Amino acid sequence: MEITFIPRWMLAWLFVDEERRFHFNCAVSALLIVAAIPLIKVVPHVCLAQALLGIPCPGCGITHALAALRHFDLRAAWIANPAAMSLGLLFVFQIFVRPAALFIPRISGNVSHVGRWLSAATIFALMAVWILRLI
Repeated sequence: MEITFIPRWMLAWLFVDEERRFHFNCAVSALLIVAAIPLIKVVPHVCLAQALLGIPCPGCGITHALAALRHFDLRAAWIANPAAMSLGLLFVFQIFVRPAALFIPRISGNVSHVGRWLSAATIFALMAVWILRLI
């Protein structure tokens, strides 16, 4: 669930080991996503699960929830999609803690472990919200 979208070949110019490149990729990817949240308002909403199956997907409302979290409106974020709380926490972790792992190699393993745990918690939250919405 850790979001990375910078191709590995583009990261080759970073003359560090693969794990530190991953930390860099996570941090930059999350920062770009958070920066792009205001632009999402101009993109038309399309939910393939809703269109094809007639049911909302686990991520329905995430964009609105992240926009609300950006303005510290926890109530609106919770109403849009409660799982956005854990996704927002994952973004904060990736933006602020991952860079620390770049410069402090001894914490790199712990940061990776916590990142995997937060990713699993986010996926669990998304699935729990989805199941509750389907009931």
